[in-house]
Amino acid sequence: MNGARRVAVLSATLLVVSLSVLGGALAATAGQAAADKATPAARARAALQWLAQFTDQVKAKGSEAQLPPHLSRELGLNTGTSPTSVRQMVTRVGTTVHVFNVLAGERGQRVLFSFNEATQLAEAFRLRADGTLERGVSYRSGDVSSAMPPVVAGAGYRRELRFWHEYVYGKGVAPPILTVPLAAPAGASPQPDPELK
Repeated sequence: MNGARRVAVLSATLLVVSLSVLGGALAATAGQAAADKATPAARARAALQWLAQFTDQVKAKGSEAQLPPHLSRELGLNTGTSPTSVRQMVTRVGTTVHVFNVLAGERGQRVLFSFNEATQLAEAFRLRADGTLERGVSYRSGDVSSAMPPVVAGAGYRRELRFWHEYVYGKGVAPPILTVPLAAPAGASPQPDPELK
């Protein structure tokens, strides 16, 4: 091969390689632009990826407990004739007890629960497998539980989800994990669980 021809072949090869690299960069840029234009629901699902990891941790190391039959019925977990088995992490901040429940045997099924001891108000939020809100229920101790209106349930769900996000990432309140079942006997005092810290 003569020198001029060798330079032409080499130049053509470099052009093909350059175009391939440029094409890959353009495709990556287009892919990022498409991701930036993703629907709000898709962005919300991506933001909830931490939830899957925390769910796995609770499922592996959480305390065994049961959701009461009436709450199970209102959340649509069963017909309300029996409790629902869960693994849970429990923590207290002031007069509010926060409980993160993972249903036994159900992939990704979670119930966020909070109980304000001062007002005796209990709120529970059933999450879909993707971490979005399925339904919310509230009741006061001794009263009948009822479904929350969607706007109220959404606000409560976001509040509890934010609490657990801060708990997981330590950006705010990060109290010790306690081992008190959801339906603890009156006078039961929470005890730190060193295995779950």
